[in-house]
Amino acid sequence: MKRTTRLINALAYSSQPTASRLQQRLGQCGGEGWNGAFTCRTPGCRRCRDRYVGQQRRAAEHRFAKLGNSNLASFNIIIGATSDLREIGAIWTKFRKDVRNLRDSLRRISPRWNGLQLLVWLEVDAFDGADFVHLGPDKKRQYDELPPFTVCSTQPVWVVTAHGILAHTGIDLGRAKDQFERRWPGFHRVHMEPFDHTNSVTGNISGVVNYALKHRCEVKLGRYKEPWPMVWMADFYAYLHGWSRGFHSTRISLNEPSTKDIHAEYSEKKLKTSYTDNIDNTYPLPLLYDYSSFPTPFNWTR
Repeated sequence: MKRTTRLINALAYSSQPTASRLQQRLGQCGGEGWNGAFTCRTPGCRRCRDRYVGQQRRAAEHRFAKLGNSNLASFNIIIGATSDLREIGAIWTKFRKDVRNLRDSLRRISPRWNGLQLLVWLEVDAFDGADFVHLGPDKKRQYDELPPFTVCSTQPVWVVTAHGILAHTGIDLGRAKDQFERRWPGFHRVHMEPFDHTNSVTGNISGVVNYALKHRCEVKLGRYKEPWPMVWMADFYAYLHGWSRGFHSTRISLNEPSTKDIHAEYSEKKLKTSYTDNIDNTYPLPLLYDYSSFPTPFNWTR
């Protein structure tokens, strides 16, 4: 049985309030209605996800291919973890705000950081809370150094991550990694790897996009891995359907500043310098007019 079909069946037992709505859309996708032209555009649909991956791959190639391998890197970061499914959106939204604030602060420090671009997608890994004690020492340390979260033996732990592409034109990749590690400290929390120079730039971009959007929904314990229980998958995609409008909220894109942005920033800096700063160095203008020669209420004579 196909995964989408199994997901439709599992949604009937999900406790998420949007489960029935997602079940209906998945059932209609590509069906007889609309002559098969209806698409649900939901992350849980394999058909729509494959179409979305192709669109994102072509858009990323068009955007980054001209920069070349030397200015591009794959980017991975573990943002946080939670046992409450409803907190995933808040964790991702906070990361979106934090990464934009970091970008803006770096650009204020030096124009060199204008070459920093980021294109990342949300991925959520999960493991059973009861299996936390069986994790390897490195993985345990990695999770221990994340912001605090609760582990419950009867619930899955949702690990919120971001995968994508980092462009660092004119910026040393090591310096960029230092800035991100300073903002998100932790053991092996931030990973940046330069593009493979033996592969074409489009090939590297395609590989990163495919990996970022794979959504295999697997539990990994050491060398072993197994698919999520269908109840996890149903709850996760039902929550995602209610939180995000299609794939819209699961993507973050930080572009280079436009010419308009640069001019606005320059004007703002100029406005911060008041003319009163050098008022002591100004000189009075010479008297050009004798106002007594003009008829006014004070010198008017009949």
